[in-house]
Amino acid sequence: MNAAVKDTPLVERQLGPIEIFYGLDHGKYPQGNSFIVRGEQRSILIDPSLGLVARKPHQPMADTVLYSHSHEDHLAGAHLYADKPCHIHRQDASGLQSLAGLLDIFGLSGDGHEAFIESLHSKYHYQPRADVQCFENGDIFDLGGVSIEVIHTPGHTAGHCCFLFRPRRGQY
Repeated sequence: MNAAVKDTPLVERQLGPIEIFYGLDHGKYPQGNSFIVRGEQRSILIDPSLGLVARKPHQPMADTVLYSHSHEDHLAGAHLYADKPCHIHRQDASGLQSLAGLLDIFGLSGDGHEAFIESLHSKYHYQPRADVQCFENGDIFDLGGVSIEVIHTPGHTAGHCCFLFRPRRGQY
């Protein structure tokens, strides 16, 4: 792979209503990739990653933020969208609401995690959100001309979800 492409955080791709924003090395951990789905009435950002932090102050804008799950690489750019409504599956909501909740999702308790906690703040810019809104399996976000359906896929975390994009018939 060309070194210039590998090290460029601005690589993006358009697939119909979906814009893909790659992190460094095409999103390989810990960078992550982010997605924006743009409808006729509003737009939704999915998983604000370090790739969006690298774009600051030129990160893409959206009306709402969805999270597939509560892990540091999917939350790293959340601070850039602190004024936007955010949604996550109810079983992972505690990871956005508090540091203790995020540590619990990882199965961590007690002392001895200071280095990890420090990286959550310094590298992943963790900031809790008291205003988290929860979604469930089958919920649909209608953006106007395209919708996003929540598919609960527990395993990676208890609240892990995938998203199914459905453009209006005949579009794209």
